[in-house]
Amino acid sequence: MSDQAQQSRRRAEAAADSLSSAKDRPDDACAVVGFDGFVDTIVRMVRSRGGSGYDDYEPMERMEELARRIEQAAGRSANLELAVQRVKAGGNGVLMASGLAALGAPVTYFGNLGGSQGSKSLHPVFESFAGACRRVYNLGPAGFTDAVEFNDGKLMLGKLESLEGVTWEAALEAAGGVESMRELVSKARIIATGNWTMLEGMDEIWRGLTEDVLAKLDDGPEARHVFVDLADPAKRSDADLEAAAARLGAMNTRARVTLGLNMAESVRMAKIVGAERHEGDEPDDAALETSAASLREKIRLRAVVIHHQRGASAAEDDGSASMLGPYTRNPKLSTGAGDHFNAGFTFSAAHGLPLEERLAAAVGVSGFYVRRGEAPKLDELIEFLRDLPSPD
Repeated sequence: MSDQAQQSRRRAEAAADSLSSAKDRPDDACAVVGFDGFVDTIVRMVRSRGGSGYDDYEPMERMEELARRIEQAAGRSANLELAVQRVKAGGNGVLMASGLAALGAPVTYFGNLGGSQGSKSLHPVFESFAGACRRVYNLGPAGFTDAVEFNDGKLMLGKLESLEGVTWEAALEAAGGVESMRELVSKARIIATGNWTMLEGMDEIWRGLTEDVLAKLDDGPEARHVFVDLADPAKRSDADLEAAAARLGAMNTRARVTLGLNMAESVRMAKIVGAERHEGDEPDDAALETSAASLREKIRLRAVVIHHQRGASAAEDDGSASMLGPYTRNPKLSTGAGDHFNAGFTFSAAHGLPLEERLAAAVGVSGFYVRRGEAPKLDELIEFLRDLPSPD
């Protein structure tokens, strides 16, 4: 076993020990999460089909195989089949909230979870999710995503028109006004917002949370953690990202803000704000830690986390760390892995774990989810961390 793997195992065991006491303090991770909601159809792309029924097919294993098929069809046409694996509740916020709730955090969720325009009822796919939360505020009809999974990644094909109704005004109306929103947030130790890329109302939600809510609370910026996931901002402009970074810097004066990024997102964000960035596609712990530290300083945040398929690196004001995760070449479910990583990181931060143990908890939650196809309960996470699987 490599030195890196041994160090990661030690950190995982330490995180398991630290999390053992979290069972007796559920309100330490009381969370307000939002603001999206999608009906996710998990599918595999069919490479070839047999003759013994719907389930008799070979899936495409790598994304490049689909790319070749599309390239060959250019100027002509192609018949591509999607084999449905399951239909489930989705959205970056929903999946992170699911991970937190499974660990035992009391979760209040704001998002577009409805079944149809004008209806206050939830889409049936969210009923189990709502039952796991302490409270759910429905902001409108859900979006829809086809999540095309491969062994080396996934394509998320979204239908987003219903997200136009996700605004700060809608959230305040659902909560019963700004005073009610302040009361909800005052009791929370975690605030999490996902899917900035798709939610055009998120900038105003951030402003509202910062100026209308957090600035009016008496317990100060150390009282709660804010976790932000941009969710693949490739389609958003540099100017949009630069403005988003400034808003997060302002929010960090009112709470402890962590920005979660994947490797591609970290490179682009570093270029925009003038931070140091890592080079190449292969993870390098030292380079990723340097990049995370530089991003944190430039944007003026409490912490920056950079995650990838095999692990993660992070930096905060008093140091940096990296963690090797239990990567598997044959995931049972990959859609939502990053959101569950975020849940593990934030849950452990709320319980006061040091940075290296937060990373261990994060890769533990994500690794369990990918290998088992569901979020771990706290006891299951602790057991998983005590015997963390070696990466494939």
